[in-house]
Amino acid sequence: MTAKEFQTTILPAYGAMAATARRILGDEDIAKDAVQDVMRTLWENRQRLDVMTDGGAYAVRAVRNRCIDICRRGSAAIMTPVEDVADDIADEETDDTGRLELLTKAIENLGESRRTILRLSLSGKSGAEISAVTKINEGTVRQHLSRARKELRNMIVKYEEKER
Repeated sequence: MTAKEFQTTILPAYGAMAATARRILGDEDIAKDAVQDVMRTLWENRQRLDVMTDGGAYAVRAVRNRCIDICRRGSAAIMTPVEDVADDIADEETDDTGRLELLTKAIENLGESRRTILRLSLSGKSGAEISAVTKINEGTVRQHLSRARKELRNMIVKYEEKER
């Protein structure tokens, strides 16, 4: 693929690439980085790319794949950090630091898959998006999420009973 072909097939897809990355990652800066990385890779490998009928679709698919890789690696920007969840709770109930500490510890004590699914859910991802990111069946995602919430609820109830 020549530079001119790159400009006419890949560059016009930048908007769709950025929108796809934002939708999957949920963070503007990380999405821009992912798109930039894919554009650089496509540019560096343009000699190996054949002239495509729809290079834009290829570029969007490459961005989608890169975003999924970022999610699989458990990028901190994708998942809502426990500290952010703790800060949100602290804003609502500033006088209840014991509950906040308990919730933070409880989240950390969840199994890895439940903790990951809970964090993705807290960051606003749908069940289908979580399923795509984690490669876990959507029904299993719902089950893990339900059980994680139940575990957290039980820990808080036990704590409140102990405080009385």
